Amino acid sequence: MPEAEFNVGAMYDKGRGVERDSASGATWYAKAAARGHHRAPVRHGQLYEQGDGVPRNSDAAMAWFHDAADGGIAAAGARLKALQATPQPRPGGPW
Repeated sequence: MPEAEFNVGAMYDKGRGVERDSASGATWYAKAAARGHHRAPVRHGQLYEQGDGVPRNSDAAMAWFHDAADGGIAAAGARLKALQATPQPRPGGPW
């Protein structure tokens, strides 16, 4: 079942066979991740990092990448380290 949920998320995220709707893709990726799909947290983290279909949120992106890295996805660990090394905007700051 998680593989099917991931595939539905990818269909919406990429607009394959359906109109592109990354917000729906994010919902399906979250469902797949909750059921243990190992790649879903990576893609969900990327959506949060980019603000695509969900609000841009570096903390949420890092949490999803952390989950994926814990699941053995090396690319997620690398993305997590890169985000941690990037200064994040602060409320009221110059960014």
